[in-house]
Amino acid sequence: MSPLDGALRWSSRLATELATMPRTIATARRLLVELPELLERLIDSLQEPLDQIGTALPALARRVEDLGGELAATRASIDAMLPELSRLVGGMDGRLTNIDTEVTRVLSGLDERLGHMDDVVSELSGALTGVLGSIPGVRRAVRAASTGAR
Repeated sequence: MSPLDGALRWSSRLATELATMPRTIATARRLLVELPELLERLIDSLQEPLDQIGTALPALARRVEDLGGELAATRASIDAMLPELSRLVGGMDGRLTNIDTEVTRVLSGLDERLGHMDDVVSELSGALTGVLGSIPGVRRAVRAASTGAR
């Protein structure tokens, strides 16, 4: 390519840029005028989910604390049953006579506690799902993740 060809191409590109400059400036100006309104609408649309999260988080934190207390109580119950189980097993001297009744009683107690924990975790899951579902875009991400995991 000769220097003359390069100069002609450069001047042609410059002329094209100069010809489209008013339209480009008008578009930029329109976007700058619309930007504050778009930002205000975005802030308004995010305000309600953020308010809901702010309202739900304290209740969720209390529920988590309650769950921690219930787990501690379950552990304490299990710890309290261990000496009794040790005594029963140690006092049997190889005989397995009354163990069935005691094991049934212990398992029933544990079953009740686990059932209660299942209810608590279900409530916690529902609350968390409700909070996350109120955030735009998160509901789709959670659905996509749960269907992808199956």
